[in-house]
Amino acid sequence: MQQGIFPPIAFAAVVLFLGMSRVLFAAEAAQEVFSWVPGEPQAATAGGKAPMKPGTKAAELDCPVGRGQWPGPGGLIGEGDLRLGKIPEQGTISFWLKLDRLIRVCPPGQQVAGRLVHCEDLSITLCENDNGVSVNVEGGNEIRRPRVRGLASFDLTHLRADQWYHLAVRYDAPKGNWRLILNGVLQPEPWFFGPFNFRDLTKRIEFSGLMKPQAAKAKRAAEASKPPPARVALGPIAWRAGAAEPQAVLAELKAIKGWKIPPNRGEGVLERAEDFEGEALGGEIIFAETFDRPLDMTQWVLEGPARLEVKDGRLRIHGDQHCVLWLRKKLPRDFVAAWDIQPSQVDGLTIVFLAAMGLPKAAGAGSDAAAEGRDLFDPTLAGRDGDFSQYTRGDIRCYHFSYYAGRRGSANMRKNPGFYLVGMGPELIGSKMAAGAKGPFRVVVVRRGRRIECAVDDNRFLAFEDDGKTYGPAHGAGYFGLRQMGHSRAVAYDNLIIRKLKK
Repeated sequence: MQQGIFPPIAFAAVVLFLGMSRVLFAAEAAQEVFSWVPGEPQAATAGGKAPMKPGTKAAELDCPVGRGQWPGPGGLIGEGDLRLGKIPEQGTISFWLKLDRLIRVCPPGQQVAGRLVHCEDLSITLCENDNGVSVNVEGGNEIRRPRVRGLASFDLTHLRADQWYHLAVRYDAPKGNWRLILNGVLQPEPWFFGPFNFRDLTKRIEFSGLMKPQAAKAKRAAEASKPPPARVALGPIAWRAGAAEPQAVLAELKAIKGWKIPPNRGEGVLERAEDFEGEALGGEIIFAETFDRPLDMTQWVLEGPARLEVKDGRLRIHGDQHCVLWLRKKLPRDFVAAWDIQPSQVDGLTIVFLAAMGLPKAAGAGSDAAAEGRDLFDPTLAGRDGDFSQYTRGDIRCYHFSYYAGRRGSANMRKNPGFYLVGMGPELIGSKMAAGAKGPFRVVVVRRGRRIECAVDDNRFLAFEDDGKTYGPAHGAGYFGLRQMGHSRAVAYDNLIIRKLKK
């Protein structure tokens, strides 16, 4: 960038960013707690301008609304001694970030984490973990009494290295409520503690962009090689009063000239459930069962303690422990499966396994999952009795997704072995039941090539395309199974039909 033209460009970026941040919030004339464009010598606070010091050798880069900065060798992007004044009880912290490498679910000893934002009243940390990637937030973090200390953890599947992400973390301190908006889309509720309050203690704020190995977890996996650090570039940051509305955030992101919101590649939930007539993609019937006669157990394999009952033309699975019911027929890679489900209560969890096969005999978890491997019912495989780890980190490979998850609010898709979180979507069955719907509900899953799509009542809530690289080779043909968690108590299934994909 030429020095002679930088000042007006930087000024324009600041104006654009500040103008955008004001539109995103519901409250009129919303109080500005803090805003800063990395690289600028000053930040804006409620009390006026405050000096900011950039990190040593921090490098600039373009951002959709101006510029951002990579951290210097020590990880620092910028810091400043300043007071934020009275922090509002409801507010939103928004910022842009970009990574220099993919981060995703990792086993202990392979995970990296970094605190991106820190002051005496707030911390935001980005980290890999056993479940995926999490954005962890602490509000009032100098307070050690749990009831007045706000904590939240937002799960994402992964974050890529080839794009900018916009994050907005909104909170309501009196209610103890936190939500994350990723690229304009509201993410599922996190686990959070009760009401909290800020103590207005901030005297210093700093922004960092270095994710380093998590030493404590590395000790539990001494044999694992040390993971490389990940660097995070930060773009414009704003903390303002008022809870940002997802629709307003999305509209403003769409209005940015010369930039388009990247397609959702499974990082978080879809913007909304989409119309999808998946059953219409099916052709020749592979298998069909209406459960109008006693269950033929030569066609099924039950793993785990459960009672199977065919009554009134439906299959009921009863039990207070986890179980899996496998169809013995091996399915091709491409197919369309559909069935009805009728839970007996709002709370519960059901899962579907797809493309399940045993790993090659000389291999274990983490091997080349694309190999044909052993049959799922090969006697040389380890025994299975419903324990989840046997299916997700054992000697079989598969995809699985949840589609009825009670009040959780989200449905997840994973790839195994490894328990990789590869897709997230809105949960549609438990939420409908909580609103008074009785069911039954029609579930459809479509496999075509490397793409998997899942729908309930013609509303697609999950979609994942396996690139064969991020989480290892894509899985091919395999077996289909219904998993039911113990707290579901009793669930009825009906009208299962599996078809070949139309050509």
